[in-house]
Amino acid sequence: MTIANIDSISQQQSPPLYSERDDNINNNSFVVIPPVAVIHISDSHEHSPANSIITSEYPPSYSAVFKDSPPNYSATNSTIDPSLIIEPFQQQRWSKIKRIYVCGFLFWPFWIVGSFYIFSSNLDDRSWARKCLFNSIIFSSMFSYVIVTVVKMNSE
Repeated sequence: MTIANIDSISQQQSPPLYSERDDNINNNSFVVIPPVAVIHISDSHEHSPANSIITSEYPPSYSAVFKDSPPNYSATNSTIDPSLIIEPFQQQRWSKIKRIYVCGFLFWPFWIVGSFYIFSSNLDDRSWARKCLFNSIIFSSMFSYVIVTVVKMNSE
């Protein structure tokens, strides 16, 4: 074997390391992509990639990085005033008459049915029954006004 053959075999086994300073690349030259990652690490403050080179098949480990770690919110270091803690809201079931009132917006005769609960002993039911009564009166008067207007328009 000649020295030229040995050089070509060694070039195939370990590809050349490229840096940012290699500006004299020939367009006709054959570029070999290295099979391993090439990481430039700077030991000095100048951040020069030529200072040291580490080759590895694995990416760097970030397990020891604490620079941008989130703050620690432990319960033992808490300085929250206990008087500011609010108890969770207990949802109450709607009463029957309240559901009738809300359904009256979809089908207005529910308001007429709900207005009969005005004689209930529960104060909350009576307030919703009063709302049903007012809405049924307003809707009935508007409905009767439209009927009278349509009848008068057709009679002329």
